[in-house]
Amino acid sequence: MSRHPEQMAQVRQDPPLLPATNRRDTALHPPVQLVPRQAERDAVFAGSTVPAGATVFCLIGAADRDPDAFAAPDTFDIPRPDPATARSFTAAAQHLAFGSGLHQCVGAAFARAESETVAAMLLSLLDQLRYTPGVPYRETGLYTRGRASLNVDFSPARSSPGPH
Repeated sequence: MSRHPEQMAQVRQDPPLLPATNRRDTALHPPVQLVPRQAERDAVFAGSTVPAGATVFCLIGAADRDPDAFAAPDTFDIPRPDPATARSFTAAAQHLAFGSGLHQCVGAAFARAESETVAAMLLSLLDQLRYTPGVPYRETGLYTRGRASLNVDFSPARSSPGPH
């Protein structure tokens, strides 16, 4: 959200938008980038045959950026009509950030709860939260991916008026 201060302000004003924000961030920066799978039988993809027993690497980190499946896939916009936020961290999710079906990450629900709780706390405690100017944003990792560091500037949130 810190790259989109107008949307951060919107979430501060309307905290129930936090799950949609979390879902959108996960779509743009999924924790898992690729998963290996072994072909059970010969399969043809785009005219090429993958023989039975071959290992293939599914680039699931790119799945949420497919313009044939999602409108404006590279845009951070909350709320957006796709996919359903309520099921975004479940085995029925339309995206693959935490796998799907039998391959759903067992920690997906915990990751959602943890990230939304921390974000809610930070939004209430830190005012004018933004990336530190001049420090480049960088992600790292091949299988799993995350921010190399998170350098931010902020002001403490003003306390509410009243007796101290």
